[in-house]
Amino acid sequence: MNKRDMFMAMTLTHARRAEARGVVLAVENGEAKLDLLMWDGSCKPLAAPPPDVMAEIIAALEAGQTDFTASVHTVVVERRDIKRTSTGVVARIFAWSVEQL
Repeated sequence: MNKRDMFMAMTLTHARRAEARGVVLAVENGEAKLDLLMWDGSCKPLAAPPPDVMAEIIAALEAGQTDFTASVHTVVVERRDIKRTSTGVVARIFAWSVEQL
C-alpha cells in the first residue's frame, strides 16, 4: 500500500461521510490544494498532502487508475475530469464508490 492510495481512499471516504458532491485536487504554482465540493455550492478545504504526493495522485488518475486502497477501505473513482494549465494541474472527482475490506 502506497501513500497516494491510502490518501485517496481516506479522502474519498471522508468526502462520502461529509456528503460532498465532488472533490477537487490541485497543484498550482508549486502548492497543493484539496477541497470538498458541497451540494449547497460551498467548498470545504482539507489539509492537502505535499505537492509531489498530490501531483503523483493526479498523474495516477490521469493514467487511468481508478482503484485506491487503504487498510480498511477501497474506493473506485467512477467519474473524473483533469485539466492541465501552464501553472499546474487540477483534477475533479464527481463520482466514486467506497467499499469496506
